[in-house]
Amino acid sequence: MEMKRIVARLLVAAACLAGAAPALAQEVSVRARVDRSRLAEGGQVILTVEASGPSLGEVAPPDVSGIVDFDIVGGPMPSSRFQWINGRTSSTKSYAYVLRPRKTGTRTIPPLGLLVSGRTYRTQSIDVEVVSGSAGGGPPAGVPPGPALRGGPGL
Repeated sequence: MEMKRIVARLLVAAACLAGAAPALAQEVSVRARVDRSRLAEGGQVILTVEASGPSLGEVAPPDVSGIVDFDIVGGPMPSSRFQWINGRTSSTKSYAYVLRPRKTGTRTIPPLGLLVSGRTYRTQSIDVEVVSGSAGGGPPAGVPPGPALRGGPGL
């Protein structure tokens, strides 16, 4: 009789664990973003593709073969972040690319596939407006205008 209870508990525990695995897989999110949505011809834009979730496993670089409106002039530049706060984990794996548009107009970065633990996730497409001349706006977000180095007294 005791053996039946142990087997029953093991079956319940296995069923709970089997149900948790798909739930963890569904918590993975992917996104693509650019540092600016408008730039001058000849300028560059930084594309970052990232996967986030409680437990990512293996994350392969995105398939960028579908990017035809831009030349890829840098990347992939990978980065990883892992957090453990109050017993909860989260991790992010990012790949950054430097892109240069091939011509003016509204250029599109298509949805990109990102392979996470054997499953492919897709990002949304991104439109970037490329204008002629130097009317593309200021520096990317987070970069102050003006000289990169500012001297203090005596410099």
